Amino acid sequence: MVEFNLAEEKWIPCIKLIGGAEKFNLEEILLRATEIQEIYDQSPLVNVALHRLLLAILHRIFGMVNSTEWGRLWNGGKDGWDEKAISAYFQEWATEKNRFDLFDKEHPFYQCASLPLSAKRSNGEIVRYDGPISIIFHELATGNNAILFDHTIDNVAEAVKVDEAARRLVAFQAFAVGGLLTCEVNQRKDEYGTAKNAPLVKGAVNVVQGENLFQTLMLNFIGASMPWVFDSNNAGIPAWELDKDTTVTMREPDSYLDLLTWQSRRVRLIPELMDDGQVVIKRVVRMKGNEFTKGSVLKGREPMLIFKKIAKPKQGGAPWVPLAFTEDRALWRDSLLLLRSAGEVNSRPMTLDWLYDLVADDIIPYKTHYQMAAYGLSSNKAKIDFWRHERLPLPLVYLADYNLYDELSRGLEIAEEVGALFGYRRLAVSGVVNGKETRILVSSPFQVIATWLLLLNSNEKPDPDTVENFVRGLAPDRLYWAKLESQFHRFMESLPEDKTVDKFGVTRYGDSKAKTEWTKSVCLAARESFDEATSSLDRTGRTLKAIAKGEKTFNLRLQKIKNKYIVKEEVSNEQTTGI
Repeated sequence: MVEFNLAEEKWIPCIKLIGGAEKFNLEEILLRATEIQEIYDQSPLVNVALHRLLLAILHRIFGMVNSTEWGRLWNGGKDGWDEKAISAYFQEWATEKNRFDLFDKEHPFYQCASLPLSAKRSNGEIVRYDGPISIIFHELATGNNAILFDHTIDNVAEAVKVDEAARRLVAFQAFAVGGLLTCEVNQRKDEYGTAKNAPLVKGAVNVVQGENLFQTLMLNFIGASMPWVFDSNNAGIPAWELDKDTTVTMREPDSYLDLLTWQSRRVRLIPELMDDGQVVIKRVVRMKGNEFTKGSVLKGREPMLIFKKIAKPKQGGAPWVPLAFTEDRALWRDSLLLLRSAGEVNSRPMTLDWLYDLVADDIIPYKTHYQMAAYGLSSNKAKIDFWRHERLPLPLVYLADYNLYDELSRGLEIAEEVGALFGYRRLAVSGVVNGKETRILVSSPFQVIATWLLLLNSNEKPDPDTVENFVRGLAPDRLYWAKLESQFHRFMESLPEDKTVDKFGVTRYGDSKAKTEWTKSVCLAARESFDEATSSLDRTGRTLKAIAKGEKTFNLRLQKIKNKYIVKEEVSNEQTTGI
């Protein structure tokens, strides 16, 4: 009999504060959370899914707490959580009821015991429902998946160790991408053979990170006082405690734990015993499971996502959608959406609303600095394009101080204004038309370069689409934004410390150093990016002339932006051409 009890077997990879990497089982990872720096798997999807699994267990043990109860749990953090409560839970559900065994005959963890492996058609043909284990691995090249880190193909039976299969199973339930699925021979394909995305596919999932795993889990362990759509006093029932198998059902999540352990697919891992006695997984059955109703709104239910309001949603579509990763835009550029909600425009993660309440109740000092980790993937229908993991500093003072938030907003405004110089669209700049100050559209510096390079003759300018494609191919904006990320992190961390109080008693931020240093960093990144982008071009006379035309435009506009934002005393001491 094959067994793999997740509360006993070591399967969760972690980095310890002292002693390097080690794998833990579910019980000991909670009991030793203060010794662990972070969970670490090569897949960011696995990392966030494991955090959510552990949060579901903690909520099941300790319930939905208020801020006072949360404070008692937090202040006991040197020794971790109540060991007796944790051990008692696993004794009941892992040892006695066997609900954490991957291969239990009645209740295999996160799977369906009743899922058939094959069936016989009326003509006697045997139809197999299982496929390669790669179909639940997002990074393996199978079906429509892009080749992210692997070159596996569907007809090769790749063997996977059980601990790795367990991690991918948890991630798959949270991040399964919609599309065509296997269905049973007696089922309608239009009803059972297609499925929608799992809950987290279209969003950048935000996890607040503390100094150790105990702090990280507690900082994301939000309480009953939040404005939940479902009953806030009922944490709910996790999937492994349910007596019935998952069915093909369109429904709404009835509780937070229901959402955290949402079974978007019916799955059955098929273990194989190798000649050396090792158990591996080569095949898996995957079929449709639970699905949200059409137009279902995650806002008010899912606390780890940023939501944006859709002005004109599609008929039957959700009016609020999660902020997602995009390939050409790093998430730090949208950090304002993370830090503050704006009425009917955007809503920051409920996790940060909870932290704001804890700061207001003096449970966590407002000067505390944490980090925000964002995990997720981008997909197009059933095709996975990329996954991503980004980190951002999180000084808690940003959650409440409007003046500080406004200065950060201005800092991002500088970066975006300079970033527009690298665009393939025309720029709106100040100008005079018929004696009046107005905004006029002019070519960006790289449009100028492209136009001169592609000029057919003195009277015929190149087609605008050709110019745009040239600039896109050069991709100068990617160079610029890549250089700024670490600089922005420093700016975000230093801004709260650079403060003065004016004669009216108003606290001002960044005037001493932070804003000037940030502006200089932006301009330096722009200067370097321009040089790097143009250095890839040939050095013919025609090209050098085109670059000189574009550089003149670039320098003039960059200097205007610098003069607009930098502290005036600094500007007066510099040459206007010294960017």
